[in-house]
Order: sequence, then structure tokens, then C-alpha cells
Amino acid sequence: MLNGFLVHLSMNMWEDWPSASEAARLAEGAKAWMQDNIARMPRYFAQRRWSDHRKFDDALWHELLPKLAEAGVNAIFFDLADGYRWQSHPELALPEAWTPKQLKAELDLCRSYGITPYPKINFSSTHDAWLRDFSRMLSTRPYYIACRELIDEAMEAFDAPRYFHLGMDEEGEGQQSGWQYAVYRQGDLWWHDLEFLLDIVRKTGARPWMWSDKAWHCGIGEFKAHVPIDVIQNNWIYTGDFEGEFAQKVLPLFRQLDEAGYTQVPTGSNWSSYKNYRKLVDYCMKNISGERLLGFMNAPWYATTEDNRDVQEEAVRQIAEAGIPCRNHPSRNI
Repeated sequence: MLNGFLVHLSMNMWEDWPSASEAARLAEGAKAWMQDNIARMPRYFAQRRWSDHRKFDDALWHELLPKLAEAGVNAIFFDLADGYRWQSHPELALPEAWTPKQLKAELDLCRSYGITPYPKINFSSTHDAWLRDFSRMLSTRPYYIACRELIDEAMEAFDAPRYFHLGMDEEGEGQQSGWQYAVYRQGDLWWHDLEFLLDIVRKTGARPWMWSDKAWHCGIGEFKAHVPIDVIQNNWIYTGDFEGEFAQKVLPLFRQLDEAGYTQVPTGSNWSSYKNYRKLVDYCMKNISGERLLGFMNAPWYATTEDNRDVQEEAVRQIAEAGIPCRNHPSRNI
């Protein structure tokens, strides 16, 4: 079973993060999600504002990696964004971005611990600030060309990985209503662009992967009509309250996706609750068919930086404590 971990090489995902006061407002609003770690939320919202420098500590990462392996992690998804120095689009990279040589060394290091690395590029318009000018050129010919070039380059850099994560979460008016510049797709255009991206991934030989929250809003019927069964699904829930209104909206989708025949990797986090990850694993082990439960993923969402050491190490402990029935495997067996 896949036992995954999500790492962000950059936090430049959010298009419009203008002020500390806005970060404070969002932290206050997030209390509806919180049960037991409200105190650190202002830190999170402040850290995800745009930065001209990479928010990633290589030294901390090298400390975490063997701990992740010991906890049973056998797959790591690297959200590359502008934390990688793209050869096809060098204008996207931050000054400290990993070069192709550095990335190769890091991927080889992961493999030395029995962990398979996979690429993730988030093409959701709510999480694509790292694309710079292209993020304001959705669904245009230059945008499509750039998407293809980036996916092809990532596939080559990761040595033809088995899976490729396209993101595609949280795109819509509700996620961008407070932004000074909002741009998003909806209706048939959203489905068109998703299928375009899925086809690019398939042509590289990889299996496409996406976040599932589109189905929260459109319903499983419309979702199934547009999303082929080969696309691996990451439905996610980060709250520790599985009885609350949000959970009752999200949790049924795990069973609906299973009944529709999708392969799933449920995703939890210590972002909003210390209690979430173990509860997620227990719930999904009972509610998803074994043949369609590929594994689980933990996504801390905080930057991999020294001031977030507590969050990252806590996430590692939660993976170990969740008791997911797997250990490290050779890369091609995951």
C-alpha cells in the first residue's frame, strides 16, 4: 500500500496575498476548521504570502527524510512550482530553486531510502501564482504550450514516474472572492482543460492523479461523466471533527468514488487538527474497497522551514502512529 507524503518546494501558490491584515483575517476565519491547533494558524497564513525567495530548508529536509522512511513512507510527491529551475521556462524559477542536477541528487537520495519520488504540478488557477504571467493567461495557446512543456520536463526529470499529480483543487469564485485579481475556469471550460492536462500526462506513459474536491460542488454524477476512471483520486479532509457540517459534506465522497470505481489515495493532514490523520485512515480502511484503496497521503501544508519543524516532525509521527499496513518497497512496486 502506498504511504505518501506531500512536500512543497515553494509556497508561491496563492495568487493574491496582499497584507498581514488579510492573513490575520483568514486565520480568524479558519477557526471554524480548528479544534486543537488554532495558535499556529496565523503563522501559516502569513507564510503563504508571495515571496521572491524559496521557503524550503534543505538541511531540515535532509533530517526529515530518514525519519519519513522509518515511519513507513514509501512515496513522496514533490510540488515543484517555482522551487525548481525549469529548463523550458527558466523565468519561473526562484533564485534558490533546485537545479536539474540538485533535483536528481534529491530524487536519488529518496530512492536510497526505499522511497519513490513523484512529481506534482498544481494547475488550479487558485494555486498557480508560481506560473507568473501564465497564471493570467488561462486557456490560451501560450498557456497550453507551457503546460505541456512543464509536464514533459518533469516526467523526464523524475525518470518516467508511474504517477503524475496535476492538482486542480479549489478552483472557483469561492476561493478567490477576496482577491484583487481573480481568474478561474468554470463549466465546460474547466472540464476541457482538465482533459487536456490528463491527455498530456497519459501520453508520457504516466497515470494521472488529481485532488477530488471538484466533486464536492458538482456531484459525483457530473464528476464521473467527465473524469475517466483511470485518474487516481485524492479526496481530502483535514478537520478532526468527523461529525461536523464540513465533514458530512466531504466524507460521503470517499464511498461514492469507491462505488464509481475510482482508485483512491485519501489525504489527511495536521494542518488543522492533531487528531485528523489517524481518524482518516481508520475511516477509509472501513469505507473503501481494498482493491481500490491504493494508499494514503499526509499533507502538512506548512513550509518545510526551521520555524515549522514542529509541524513537519509532528506529521512524521502521525504517519508512524496511523499504522498503515505497508513498509518501504522497490520503486516500481508502488
